[in-house]
Amino acid sequence: PQELSNTAWAFATAGQSNPELLKKIGDHVAGSGSFSFESQDLSNTSWAFATAGEPHPELFRKMGDHVAGRISLQSFNSQDISNTAWAFATAEVSHPELFKKFGDHIAGLRSLDSFNPQELSNTIWAYATARVFDLGLFEKLVTVAVIKREYFDGQAVANFLWACATVGHTDERLFSALAPLIGSELDKFNEQELANIAWAYSMANVPQDLFDEDYVSALASDEKEFSGEQL
Repeated sequence: PQELSNTAWAFATAGQSNPELLKKIGDHVAGSGSFSFESQDLSNTSWAFATAGEPHPELFRKMGDHVAGRISLQSFNSQDISNTAWAFATAEVSHPELFKKFGDHIAGLRSLDSFNPQELSNTIWAYATARVFDLGLFEKLVTVAVIKREYFDGQAVANFLWACATVGHTDERLFSALAPLIGSELDKFNEQELANIAWAYSMANVPQDLFDEDYVSALASDEKEFSGEQL
């Protein structure tokens, strides 16, 4: 299993598209009677297939069933969880049981110190993209994001706000805490991130002074790069 996982991960990381190889790997794993992937192997495999844009529904269902059927997820670290959740959402494979298992596990953790900003953002983005709203999970992720906000880069900020607004979890703590950070570092956001942030705040309806002349100027400077949908 590890050799298959490493092979798929290597091709995806190198940006080499090989649909035939990934299909053979997926068919082999999905068709085998047992499933002996370790947590990292499962995470790397799901990430590789999603990154390569080659979803394999049968393989993802088998991986999802394996996660959902486990008694404990203690062997899954923060990267394993965030990458796997991101992969299922990106591959557009619906598996509510997997997301519930991850959500219950994260909500039950004493601390999320092991989650870095990208992992926090990828996890909450995955739940919103999969249209799975777990109140306990979102509340815990928001609390940690507010504490770690200074370490978030532009993409992590934009994706986190977009995710919360998408599911209607517009926690004023988060939106108020991130507004000064966004306003002071507008130059680190690209046009898509600025558009997502503006949309998220419009959905949250949180009083703040973020959208001043500087924000408008940042949007205007990227106007030629915006798509019709973003405008």
